[in-house]
Amino acid sequence: MRNTGTEFASQRHSGIPKGIPENNITFKEQIMATMDSPMTERRHLADRRSKSTVHKKRMTAAEWIPMLLLIIGGLNWGLVGLFDLDLVATLFGEGSALSRVIYVAVGLSALYSLYMSARLSSKHT
Repeated sequence: MRNTGTEFASQRHSGIPKGIPENNITFKEQIMATMDSPMTERRHLADRRSKSTVHKKRMTAAEWIPMLLLIIGGLNWGLVGLFDLDLVATLFGEGSALSRVIYVAVGLSALYSLYMSARLSSKHT
């Protein structure tokens, strides 16, 4: 069957390059062939992240110490709940001055953690 001039004209206006059968072209290729917009540069994910405003910051000693005390307190309360074993009291003596200092330090670090959480959440909102 011979193509008429109107069939070639319809192929050229639909964005299909001349000489390529219509069934071999995907929808995306048809759309891309008809677009006249300039190509924009696509950056990789690592490039986009490197230009972000979020900077990685190392934790200071003022942040490490409360975190360590919270971990100690959490593990101690886990042992108390699971095995009825107060590890701080076992190691330093029940009601001793040192065990009381550790309990107070864990409580203060929890308060500091609440303060830091509130401060960080107000920065991001």
